[in-house]
Amino acid sequence: MSDEQRVLVEEKILVEQEGVTGRREAVLQIGPPQWMKGGDEASCSIAIKGVDATFPPVRGRDFFEVLVRAAFALKRWCKSPPAGMRLFYPGANEPYTGEPFDREELEEGWEKMGEMYPEDWPVLVERKILMQASGSEERTEVTLQIGHPYWVTQDQTAACPIAMRGLDECPPAIHGDDPFEALSNAVRYMNEHFAGVQCGRWFFWPNGEPYAGDFADLPPKRYERDPRGERGNWAVLAERVLWMEKDGEPERRRIRIQIGRPYVDDAGPAYCPFTIRGWSDGVGPVPGNSPYGAFVSALTSFEFVLRPVMEARFFWPDGMPYEGEWSLAGR
Repeated sequence: MSDEQRVLVEEKILVEQEGVTGRREAVLQIGPPQWMKGGDEASCSIAIKGVDATFPPVRGRDFFEVLVRAAFALKRWCKSPPAGMRLFYPGANEPYTGEPFDREELEEGWEKMGEMYPEDWPVLVERKILMQASGSEERTEVTLQIGHPYWVTQDQTAACPIAMRGLDECPPAIHGDDPFEALSNAVRYMNEHFAGVQCGRWFFWPNGEPYAGDFADLPPKRYERDPRGERGNWAVLAERVLWMEKDGEPERRRIRIQIGRPYVDDAGPAYCPFTIRGWSDGVGPVPGNSPYGAFVSALTSFEFVLRPVMEARFFWPDGMPYEGEWSLAGR
């Protein structure tokens, strides 16, 4: 990738070379995706500045696929660098093997995440409402639950578990600077989730009155400006369009998996905008240790985190079964 080319996202690492004293800096880089001549294929450049390695442009059917392939190409190089070379993340003593995680690393990560975000948690408060799907006269019960807030990292980050039993949604734990803010954000999330127009479904109180959460006149959440210069909203960088098929639903539902440009929050963590239109618009943003880490995590969140728990089958727009991003990356 030439110096004149723009860099979409990058990650700084340290290189230790056999026979050379000390560690030097290297930079993993992914360039912005572009349509090739004719518009039927996309490409993007990748590079590792600071080492003797060259990579041809990565190609794919669309922006989403080409970015996935780019991330995996750098991952493969980092996991198996040239003989006599070791890679490290700045400030860490364990070797750096690239992102995203492979299946073995992912299982280890899930185990650690399970310790930080347990699936079984005591319910602090709950509410029962009714849902009616489009084309159905039946109303089914949905239980909204908020758990006890707790510290994830002592005196740094807190989380509050939430659940919507009876919906095909798996909302993440809601975070805050302390348990009080995490609980406050969880309550607000529950309200805002039902305040807007829902996709093909309606919600009601048990007495039959329409349900739109508490405080219908709740003022919109204030967003601080991030380095992109945008307030709250974000531009879609790449998207994956699929059909979702679930048992009990009369027809397939179209979903759009969308990601934006990663950015650094004022408080320090990096995030990448991420959502799934047509399933749960409340998903995201995806956090990471760096913009690069958040970006790669967002690219693979559907495949590794959400898809296994959605209890659905997925298809490409042409009707062919969707096998996931691993197959796109040539694994």
